[in-house]
Amino acid sequence: MRLWISLYLPNLVLNLLCPDHQSRSVVVVDQQRVLQCSALALSAGIQIGDSWAEAQARCPEVEPLAHQAHLEEEALKTVATALMQYTPEISLLNNNSVVLDVTASLRLFKGARALYKNIATTVAQMGFEARIAQAPSGLGAWLLASAAVRLRRCLQTTTLQRRLDYLPCSHLPALTPYLNWLDRIGCQRLKTLRQLPRSGLARRTHPDVLKQLDQAYGRQPEHYAWFQALANFSQQISLPEPLTHTNALGFFATRLIQKLAAWLSQRHLACTKLLFTLKHSNSRKPFSNTQFSLSFSAAVRHANDMLEVLHAKLATLTLPAPVNALALSVTHTQLPDAPPSSLFPEPGDNPNEQQAIIDQLIARLGSGQVLQAAPKNDYRPEISNQWVPYTPAKALSFNAMTSQPWGPRPLWLLKQPLPLNTQRHRPYYQAELRLLYGPERIEDGWWDTPVLRDYFVAQAPDGTLYWLFQNRGQDNAWFLHGIFA
Repeated sequence: MRLWISLYLPNLVLNLLCPDHQSRSVVVVDQQRVLQCSALALSAGIQIGDSWAEAQARCPEVEPLAHQAHLEEEALKTVATALMQYTPEISLLNNNSVVLDVTASLRLFKGARALYKNIATTVAQMGFEARIAQAPSGLGAWLLASAAVRLRRCLQTTTLQRRLDYLPCSHLPALTPYLNWLDRIGCQRLKTLRQLPRSGLARRTHPDVLKQLDQAYGRQPEHYAWFQALANFSQQISLPEPLTHTNALGFFATRLIQKLAAWLSQRHLACTKLLFTLKHSNSRKPFSNTQFSLSFSAAVRHANDMLEVLHAKLATLTLPAPVNALALSVTHTQLPDAPPSSLFPEPGDNPNEQQAIIDQLIARLGSGQVLQAAPKNDYRPEISNQWVPYTPAKALSFNAMTSQPWGPRPLWLLKQPLPLNTQRHRPYYQAELRLLYGPERIEDGWWDTPVLRDYFVAQAPDGTLYWLFQNRGQDNAWFLHGIFA
């Protein structure tokens, strides 16, 4: 048995042009007719199909938005692309609807209930309102999604039949030309329609009526034209109004990220770098576009991994001017990393989790503020202790960092050794220090900067460990060179 999920998005243009429509009385108008209404507009008595004059009479403070068919089509494609992370078998239907064949995806996403919730979460994160239905037939799922019914999830054909029987005949598209005739003979619901003689119904209507009826009830196979994503990802969103805050910008950037994650899933790819372009509009002073990139230490393909780095970057971003359009393009793609080879991985041992934390730090602090150790083969501490900006290709393993031939070394070295006083022939730094280990003698650099030192590990009364040295051949003065973590 197959399983389908259908989404009906009644307020596509409203979601695009007015993201805060939940708190405003807004309607979408086309040819002086109301096509979409916000919740406040509906509560004021405005109904879909009303004329603009009737809407103003019922709610004088209502705000009109011009219907834009091209935006509606693009938004539906955006939703379809975002949902391709769950299944490649997606088809666009009329009336702002999408149907998905999720039969082959149930096991991967841990069952029908979990998959249903994942799809609902994805659409909500993109800022769209959707009525979602689940049924053994695609047309049946679409009928339940588009109808104002409470129960829209069913897994068995018998359950689907009971739910469809109580739907009005007007919901079946093929019956639209015959609704007056059906009303005259008292046939108002699909249950009554199914009880009519099939031969007589076929003679008095179009063959598509019986075909759609059988497909909706799961008695006849369905055929759809599957939606195809673009070969290269470069998408742009025109904002409904100029934005001056990065928090509002993140709402639209999330839509692009969701769409990108689905595109990567369909292409079986992962990305290591994204490029966002912010397009400004200011009549007084021209501004060039603002660009910022998101870099990932490991290849990512899931939206949540990219969104965490995005939010960290937006928190530090300053907008030079209002933004009226947002674009996203992928600059680096590759095959996804292989899954972990360990059968029972320990918590925190997943390299992807560790890299995700580093990516967020780089996005928030800047690429030059996150450093990694790059020790040099030299016995002089100030030369061997090198730190460079973090680069995944140059990252060192723990074994590589700890397999040096010298003794214990602190991670924190002072830029210049600090001279110390002595008390009772012992080094003194805020308190008298007690020598624990040493000496470690270093004689090196005779060719450029000679070093003749004896190093010791010393402990303060509070337990802090310090790294000290004495210059040989001098007055036995002590110097503080490092602090152990």
